[in-house]
Amino acid sequence: MDHLAFTRKCLSRGFRHGLITSVVLALVTSAGGCKEEPKGGPRLEVVPIKGQVLIDGEPAQGVTVDFRRVAERGADFPVPEPVGYTNENGVIEASSYITNDGAAPGEYKLLFTKGDRINPFTGESSGDLFQGRYSDYHNPKFTVTIPAELSGEPAYDLGSFELTTAAEPE
Repeated sequence: MDHLAFTRKCLSRGFRHGLITSVVLALVTSAGGCKEEPKGGPRLEVVPIKGQVLIDGEPAQGVTVDFRRVAERGADFPVPEPVGYTNENGVIEASSYITNDGAAPGEYKLLFTKGDRINPFTGESSGDLFQGRYSDYHNPKFTVTIPAELSGEPAYDLGSFELTTAAEPE
């Protein structure tokens, strides 16, 4: 065998070996990724929810609904505090991990705000229509308990929340 034929044979074997090694390594790496936890650590199971917000008797669009857990959260396993927004029919669309996934079972204080303007960078609203009456964490107007299991329903019904723009008598 001459020198040129020997070189071709060696390169061909080396190339094939490198290609096979790369393919096997890629398959092993991608298969291992399937077992990783989701970003942000472990997640609690969430329950789909539904509910409606009415302002002065009418369905209210653009109301922010903050779900604040009554129980303390542990530093080793933080529980998400969902946030919801009402659509054009006043229906609450709440999210914990992904859009409209619901809330983890537990007891929550519900805080409501409706701003005139929303800051696109922070999501904060200015000029709360309710002047803070429905956003006091220490004295919430509404609380809900979300069960761990649904009774054959597609979503847990929070019911309706009647809010008013009129100032409360002092």
